[in-house]
Amino acid sequence: MAPPPPPPPPPQEPIILTGIGTDAVNSFEDLSGLSSKRTSVTNSPNSEFENPYDTLIDACENGPAQIQKAYQTHRTTRNANQRLRLISDDFQGVTVDPILRELEYVRDSPAVSYAFPDSPEKRTVDEIDPRNCLVFWARPSVTVMDLIGRIQSRLKKFAPDLWLMPRDNLHLTVLEITHSTTAEFVTTLIERMKPSLDTIVNHPRSHRARLVKPLLSFDAAALAVSFVPAAGKEGDEYTYHHLRRDFYRMSKAANVGVTSRYIVPSAHITIARFVTARDHEDAGVVDRNKMKEWMDLVWEINAEIESWDGEWTVGEERGVDCRSGRLWYGGGKTVVQAEGF
Repeated sequence: MAPPPPPPPPPQEPIILTGIGTDAVNSFEDLSGLSSKRTSVTNSPNSEFENPYDTLIDACENGPAQIQKAYQTHRTTRNANQRLRLISDDFQGVTVDPILRELEYVRDSPAVSYAFPDSPEKRTVDEIDPRNCLVFWARPSVTVMDLIGRIQSRLKKFAPDLWLMPRDNLHLTVLEITHSTTAEFVTTLIERMKPSLDTIVNHPRSHRARLVKPLLSFDAAALAVSFVPAAGKEGDEYTYHHLRRDFYRMSKAANVGVTSRYIVPSAHITIARFVTARDHEDAGVVDRNKMKEWMDLVWEINAEIESWDGEWTVGEERGVDCRSGRLWYGGGKTVVQAEGF
């Protein structure tokens, strides 16, 4: 009997629309300080290792405490670097998201009306934001959403025109299959992955990964609440980074390419973006005192939430959500969602 024919190659990805939106200029650099035999001198995964998430696991010798330390080092180093940047004398101001700002104009938000003084004709949402994505999202628990809500309120009090991610749209990206592409290409990927999607989204039901120790992370474009993988209790041998590794492996096994923007050690939920710079300006120029006060507020919030002793197991309450469409601001539509546990 002849062997079965090999599966067809993954579909060819069209040009990704990386030139629009604030994330086009973001640097997704691993700041954990770790190196590994799986990593080349350019700090990119060696091609002989198929799963890039094995890089960190290998460097940490599969140890949960070391993996947690890598996530912690990455986010604290990044916060320190960003603080220096934002309060420096040559900082030119926060990075306004032009797509989100126009979407807010369509929604008649008073925060952005100044940017459209001639009241131009409103474009459709599809015209404003053509970026389609396919991802696996983890939805935060009620306890985590409540924590985020309190943080958002503190930020909004200082910056009234700050755009806040709506509560129902909050999400943690476990794995990004593709981003900033066409709807037709995303549909092709979904059709190819359909037989595997139930298995993938339900993986956390039998592979529990806890996240702990929230921290408010930030840069010039956005703010996020980040977590680190838990360590020290029974079952913590399987970490959130192992879960990301498994989602990558199962997605590749479904015969699709994975073009995620980053594999850095981060578990973050974006909670706010900038649609205007006016909250941090004086007469149209960046206000150094306001930027210093903004950073002081971030540090103050982090000092307060340091005592938060809760935890979040990925997939609890609301199961992992395979999501497609225009997802940058928490939108899109569900393809398959697991039941929570």
